[in-house]
Amino acid sequence: MTITTVTADLTAKLNALKAKAEAGKAEAAKAEGQLQQLRQQEAALVAEIRSLGLEPEQLDAEIARLDQEIASGIAAAEALLAGAQG
Repeated sequence: MTITTVTADLTAKLNALKAKAEAGKAEAAKAEGQLQQLRQQEAALVAEIRSLGLEPEQLDAEIARLDQEIASGIAAAEALLAGAQG
């Protein structure tokens, strides 16, 4: 191998590494932008939940309560229908 060949190989490898580094920086910048957008969406959702009088941590319990309320309402409606038909 000549010095010119070695230099050319090293230059090619260095250029490839630079390209990968630039691609990595671009990908990181894109991910940072997406993360910021998701944080804004999260803040908007938390604000909306709080405007409904709830805290985000209460959502599971509130959903369970509403499910029970719906089931009770359906059972009451079915009982009324059964009584009206019978």
